[in-house]
Amino acid sequence: MKASIQAPAKLTLTLRILDSTDDGYHNLDALTVFLPDLSDVIEIFDRSTHDSFLTISHTDGSVSDLPRDNSNLVVRAWEKYCEHVNVDEYDLTNIGFHLVKLIPHAGGLGGGSADAAATLRLLNRLCDDELSTTDLLSLATELGSDVAACIYSHAVRMQGRGDRVDPLGEPDFHMSACLVTPQVHCPTPDVYRRYDEIGRPVDEGVAAPDTMKAHTQTLHNDLALAAYDLFPELVAFKKQLEDITGVPFMLAGSGSTFFTLGDQETTDSIHRLLLSELTDEEGMSNLRLCAVSSLR
Repeated sequence: MKASIQAPAKLTLTLRILDSTDDGYHNLDALTVFLPDLSDVIEIFDRSTHDSFLTISHTDGSVSDLPRDNSNLVVRAWEKYCEHVNVDEYDLTNIGFHLVKLIPHAGGLGGGSADAAATLRLLNRLCDDELSTTDLLSLATELGSDVAACIYSHAVRMQGRGDRVDPLGEPDFHMSACLVTPQVHCPTPDVYRRYDEIGRPVDEGVAAPDTMKAHTQTLHNDLALAAYDLFPELVAFKKQLEDITGVPFMLAGSGSTFFTLGDQETTDSIHRLLLSELTDEEGMSNLRLCAVSSLR
């Protein structure tokens, strides 16, 4: 048995933190799009031919040090799905997973959530769509606050803890994003904790592109203010990007990825410039990611 699926990264264009809940989570309002050209890949294999249930590698073939136990959302998604179908009928106990990582870990692009949602979608495809979309959304919510949005993997409005998801159809933004992730890891729980500690500030943001004005007037990210306070090196890196390119960059989610929007030609040009300026003569880079993707 072999099958695979892409898990596109999510890009939060607007993020407003509204209040805290009694269980320690935060209510939010966010406009989120997805990046089809920046995806992890999840492959299913016949477990009888492998020693491990989950293997993880980078796109260059090197082995990832991400956990492979049930702290990994791929494993938890498999477990959750198996609770709701006949595992013997669909032979789900004899499969294993290989995860190819392109989305940077702790980079603010929802890689773990994307992997979890893609695992649910792939298993459901193998099981002849045994579960409805509503069922998958329910399982996704149990796995994490923003996994439900990744079930859709196209533009959505996220509210509540991120579990209330309103798809926006197929908005035609006519834009792409250039994304840059430095060698800084920003654990999301730490950034949320610092956001509360510094008094829950509000980010004024910048004007949204005209093609997005039907959905938001500004691009803003309250969590960016906490990430900058927690990781001051991000402020310096943002200035470096803007000095090189002459265009503004925003932090994605809890960080550490920065992005700027534009048409395909513009973002391709920015991408080439950054690779040229941030790569040394030996081809070494201080970046974990520098890529361009369309928005979906």
